[in-house]
Amino acid sequence: MRWIAKGRRAALLAGCGLCFSACLSEEPSVLPLVPGVRSFALIHNVEEAPTVFTFDVEDPESLSVRLDAEVEGPLHIALFSSPLVDLGLPAGRLSIAEPGELAYPLPTALRALEGQRLDGRLEWEATAEAEVEVARTWLVGEPTRTRACPEITVRSFRLPLGPEPKRWISVAEHLGDGRVLVGTERGEFLSVTRDGVERVRSLTASVAHGASFRDTSGQIWLAQCENDGLFTVSSDLRVDRSISTRCGSWTSAPEFIVRMDGAPPGAPNELVTMSRGGRVVLWDEARRGTELYNVGAQVLLQFVSWDEPGRAALTLVEPEYISLQGPNQSERIRPDWKPRGDPPKFYRARRLPTGLALAGEDGQGRGIVMLREEAGQTWYILGETGIVGPTYQIVPTADGFAYAGGTRQMGWWTKETGFCPAANLGPPGADGRPTWELGSFSFYIVVPVSEDEMFVGGFVTLSETSEYVWWVRRQR
Repeated sequence: MRWIAKGRRAALLAGCGLCFSACLSEEPSVLPLVPGVRSFALIHNVEEAPTVFTFDVEDPESLSVRLDAEVEGPLHIALFSSPLVDLGLPAGRLSIAEPGELAYPLPTALRALEGQRLDGRLEWEATAEAEVEVARTWLVGEPTRTRACPEITVRSFRLPLGPEPKRWISVAEHLGDGRVLVGTERGEFLSVTRDGVERVRSLTASVAHGASFRDTSGQIWLAQCENDGLFTVSSDLRVDRSISTRCGSWTSAPEFIVRMDGAPPGAPNELVTMSRGGRVVLWDEARRGTELYNVGAQVLLQFVSWDEPGRAALTLVEPEYISLQGPNQSERIRPDWKPRGDPPKFYRARRLPTGLALAGEDGQGRGIVMLREEAGQTWYILGETGIVGPTYQIVPTADGFAYAGGTRQMGWWTKETGFCPAANLGPPGADGRPTWELGSFSFYIVVPVSEDEMFVGGFVTLSETSEYVWWVRRQR
C-alpha cells in the first residue's frame, strides 16, 4: 500500500471541510466532520503493514491524501476534539504496535467512522466495528509527555503499634472524610488521618495482608478468623455482625481468608476471596459463595483480583496469570513479551477502567505495568517505572492510577505524564519530613484518599521500619 500526502491538492478541500481523492475515481469523497473536531487518525489495519496516519484539521497542506487503486483492507477514522500536540501524538505516519511491545493507545475519539467503498467512492459511517477498531489501536513506544510531573509531597510517621516486635500493616481502606481504617497483623485497628491516629477499640479481629475491600456503597469488607467469616465495617465504624476475638496470627489455618478484591463502580456487587490454603471463592450480593479454583498450596505471594462479572485473575509471581472464568473453568495466560532478555513476573492484577492491568517487574527487575486491550484480548507494556524493584500495587484514579512497589516506587501514572514517582520517602525527622531514602522497603498498600492524595503502607524484614506509613499528595 502507498499513501501519498499531496499538499498541492488543497483545492479539494473547498466547500466540504475535508476530502479524500481515490485513484479509483477522481471524484472526491467527503468526510463528515462534526463541530469541535481538531484532529483525526486514519487507520489502515492490515496484517502485513498496519499503519496510522494522523493529521490536524487546521493544517490543510497535510489533509489531501490520495489512495492508490490497489489499496485494500479496512479503513477507519478516529476524530478528536483536541489538536495532536495536546494529545501527545506526532503528525504523519505511525506504526501500530504488536502485542507484547511497549505501546500506548489512541486517545478517546469524539467519533469513530468506517470507510465503505461504493462505486469508486469512499463513504464514511459511524459503526460499532469502527468503535472497536479505534479502541484496539495501540501505537509503538511511549506517548509524548504533554504535561510535566506534578510536585509530589510526602509526609510519613510511625503508627503506635505497641512494644511487640515485627508488627506490620495488613489492610487499609478509606473510611471517608480523609480517614483511613488500618488493620495490623496482630488484630489492632486504627483510624488514621494526616494529623493523627485513633485506636478503634470495637475491632479486634486479625486480618490477613491483602484481605480487605471497599465497595461502591462505602462499606469495608474484612474477614475474621473463621471459615468464610466475612463482615463489613461502615464509615462510622459499626460492624454488621459479631466479630470473633479468638483469633491468633492470621497465618494459622488453611481455611481462613487471606486475599480479597471486588467489583468497581458500575459492575455487579461481587467479591472474590482466597484462603490461606488457596481456595478461590466468588461471592454475590447475598454472600453466596461459589468456588472458582483451588491453588492447592499455601498462599504466600499469590493474589486474586476481580476481573469481570463472574471472573477473577490470579497472579503467581510468574510470567503468566490464571484467568478464572467460572467454576472449574480456568486458563493460564502468558502475555506476549517482545523485549529481549528474561520474561516478566507479575505480582498483582487490577481492574482499571481501560482493562485488566498486571503489575510486576521486567526481566531486569524493573517495575512494569502491562494492560489487556479489551477488544482483541491482547497485552501491551503500558509503561516502565525505570526503577529497580517490582511494582506491587496499582489502584485506579480518574486520569490513570496510583502505584507503589519495591525500593522507591510510589507515585501516580497518567497518559499525559507517564510514571511520576515521589522523591523522598524515608522516616521523618524532628520536623516530620523524611530524612533519608529507603532502600529495599516494599510498599504494598495504596489507598486513594482523593484523586490527589494517597495513603501508603508496607512491610519490610527490618521491624523498625515496618510501622511507618506515608501520606503522599500531588499538586496539580
